[in-house]
Amino acid sequence: MGHVRILHCGKSIKNYYLCIESCIVGFTQRFSSGGTGDQIYIAVNVNGKSLCGVRALLGEITDQRPEWEDSERYIRCYKIKNLEFCELFDLSILRKVDKRWGAKFILSSKSINVQKAISTLEKKFNSSKCDTLDLSLITCINTVPVEDGIYEDNKTINDEKIQLLGTFETVRFKNETDPNKGLEGLVNQNFYDLFESITEDKNILIPKNRLFITKGVRDSNHKIIPGTKSIPDALLITLDQDNVRLPIRINLIEYECYGENKTGEAQKKAYLGQVILKQLMKFASTFSVTTDYQLRQTTIENWISKIMNYINSNETLNNKINTWVKTLNPLIKESGIDRYFEQELKKAFRFNLQIILIIDEMTVEDKKFIERVINSYPLEQPVWTIKPNSIQFKCYVVKLQQVFKVFNPSENYALTLQEF
Repeated sequence: MGHVRILHCGKSIKNYYLCIESCIVGFTQRFSSGGTGDQIYIAVNVNGKSLCGVRALLGEITDQRPEWEDSERYIRCYKIKNLEFCELFDLSILRKVDKRWGAKFILSSKSINVQKAISTLEKKFNSSKCDTLDLSLITCINTVPVEDGIYEDNKTINDEKIQLLGTFETVRFKNETDPNKGLEGLVNQNFYDLFESITEDKNILIPKNRLFITKGVRDSNHKIIPGTKSIPDALLITLDQDNVRLPIRINLIEYECYGENKTGEAQKKAYLGQVILKQLMKFASTFSVTTDYQLRQTTIENWISKIMNYINSNETLNNKINTWVKTLNPLIKESGIDRYFEQELKKAFRFNLQIILIIDEMTVEDKKFIERVINSYPLEQPVWTIKPNSIQFKCYVVKLQQVFKVFNPSENYALTLQEF
């Protein structure tokens, strides 16, 4: 087993139940060691008591986030598995181990390295195990935000003093497409090293920005209406084995960069609204049920054909698809693999599609606004759920850093400078 941690949801009972329902948890910082395989106890503050009723193991890193009340705070999210339940108990039992139990064992979900504390948690949990989740806290759900300082005796402990790797300066990309200092090229070249939640074994990146183009809408004279064609900069196909009904997700990637030429706030605001948002809306409308059914089907079939041609021309990708399909359907025959994968792609285009914006600057407010717009485009409704199904949106901000000095290569933190 890996490390043992406590994940505290603050005062948000809603977040507590969302973590358990979605089997996804979020952390406000990266761990210096550990992660997947760690055991976590999940707790929430109710009427001044830190109550725990769930234990689980951290699974894979994920880019998915439930509708937490404060989702922007969580920079690292994991799936959780092997959930166990118990009657709610107060974590203050750890006071017997250390009077500063809150700061020592809960703050920042740090790894618990005191064996007596681990044993105390394990003994209490095991003695009150039950078969189902305690739902009694649902009646206490409110909208009180997560607060700092909710732990008793929450004083600074200096056992995790930050040591710096070095110093860096934030510099601007030249633009989106520059061959040496462009955002798109640098991200594509380092894609799987940049996005920890997007692993190479579970994803296929197709960085061909001219390969996929939508047909556009024709007027009464059969001419393409200007502005209705759209071309994503890249396509990302993602495997999620935990999603039994929809194991494949289609991600349309759009790169945008203010760079060295768009530095004024008014200029950036105008570009965001008049260019970026409109482009993303074109992507969304292409696959939304708001677009003519036959046009959608034609686009989907065309794109699937191009995806399969791209994959079949690359032995590594072809082998990856074989592995994916055999994982999803161990009894499948070799002759049926391509057809099976094509059907999963078709389902993904219909039911499980996400737009990803990769950009050099974005405010939280602008991100939320774009997300609401994109989420307003409905996809086809799966028969197995009554929950409304829509196109999802994710935004990543990528900065270019220039190294000043590296003086402790083994450390995890650095100071960065952005000059205005």
